[in-house]
Amino acid sequence: MNAKIFELSIILIFTGLSIILIGLILAATRFKAKINGGGIIFIGPIPLIFGLNKGLKGVLILILFMLFLLVLSVQLLLTWS
Repeated sequence: MNAKIFELSIILIFTGLSIILIGLILAATRFKAKINGGGIIFIGPIPLIFGLNKGLKGVLILILFMLFLLVLSVQLLLTWS
């Protein structure tokens, strides 16, 4: 892979993430609405789930389970073919 294309792609990824983060911060400070958030991070086989309320954590656990099944099925399909 060309090194310049790789560097440009990394810069574009971080620029996009920065724009999204700035937009979220501006939206949170401009409007006084209740904002819920959460996420899932995979570190190897270990999932980390974080959320601001219990209902959101339940939804994230469901999404985590579906992602796990998707990854497992793709791995099985790749090894069988």
